[in-house]
Amino acid sequence: MLKKTTLALVFSIGAVFGGVASATTVTVGNAPINRALADGFTNFALGFTGISFIRGTLTGWDVFIESITGNAATGTMALMVLADLGGGNYQVQGVDARTVGLGLNSFTGTSISTLATDILGVFIGSAAVSYDVNNQPSGPDLYTNNGAFSFAPVTGDTITLTAGSTDRTYSLQATVAAVPLPAGGLLLIGALGGLAALRRRKMASAALV
Repeated sequence: MLKKTTLALVFSIGAVFGGVASATTVTVGNAPINRALADGFTNFALGFTGISFIRGTLTGWDVFIESITGNAATGTMALMVLADLGGGNYQVQGVDARTVGLGLNSFTGTSISTLATDILGVFIGSAAVSYDVNNQPSGPDLYTNNGAFSFAPVTGDTITLTAGSTDRTYSLQATVAAVPLPAGGLLLIGALGGLAALRRRKMASAALV
């Protein structure tokens, strides 16, 4: 009787929850709006230590570009997921390099795994991200020297971020889908709970005899 009831409970939970629990989607960063200011640096990297991720997958991102070197129609930049190695060193966990234009740029189809301890980073090639100061700062923000890179870092690279700023809010935002709980985990939790309830009921019945 115990086995049959447990199996019925497992199948019932499977029918309710299906294959995988639905994922939660969150955004990290700042609203991608026109903030009027732009860095004068090119080919450098920024790390936003005040913007951390959740455990999941980065699926897309938005950025507002304030200016492009030489007044060109398009420029280069890349979003990065960075892991803190200590001592100002950060390892690149994933990169999404893009060609961007002035104004709002939105990208989908990105797939970079993230952890709660990772932070948001960006390589600015020739396209400057819009920012403002003293308005809901996301800092401290760390950055490299002007012209530190010839091209965007790649996954596995280690970059050193030394200088810092605490009053800048950059128009860069990422979308992350949290890792869902597998259906197997839900089934196991439900089955174990059902077993515990049945055992308690059996013990209570035995006590009354």
